[in-house]
Amino acid sequence: MLAFATGLPKISALHLRVRQSGRNIGLRTLPGSGVKYKPVTSLRLVGRTSSEQWPHTAQRIMEKVLIVDNDRASRDLVRAILKSVRCEIIEASHGQQGLDLLKQENPDLVLLDIDMPGLDGLEVVKTIREDPAFANLPVVAVTAFAMDRDREKAIAAGFTAYITKPVRAAALRQQVQQLLGAATGE
Repeated sequence: MLAFATGLPKISALHLRVRQSGRNIGLRTLPGSGVKYKPVTSLRLVGRTSSEQWPHTAQRIMEKVLIVDNDRASRDLVRAILKSVRCEIIEASHGQQGLDLLKQENPDLVLLDIDMPGLDGLEVVKTIREDPAFANLPVVAVTAFAMDRDREKAIAAGFTAYITKPVRAAALRQQVQQLLGAATGE
């Protein structure tokens, strides 16, 4: 990953050169001279299609995880479990809010409850899968529905994975890390 720090360590010289599609980014600091750099016109995002580019910016450092659950205690628990996973957490308390945040925030992973008032998780995941921009987005069902037929129904609706409540912390962390790694190409 490419990241820019706000402060550079005090060393006599630092030179960083990254090759990206035949272009160079140069960064050099010398004692008493400050930082000199040569920007590129754009950088390709890791884990995205080659057509998606952000001009004059570097890739964001942390992946975003969207938690959609109408139960505040469940969202708090999932957030606490994911503290050790390097990710930014975004929360929605109902299905429509989750869809709105999905488009605004462009998360790398969605953790979605199935049993919610209004738009339930099955309707939300179907809506997500209908949008070509999110067709391959990992969406994990986090639900109290624990029967095999519930799991089959969820996977058929478009969920990538299925975790039952009560959530086992290690299993959730492992699933999130695995899916974030796959989403970013690591």
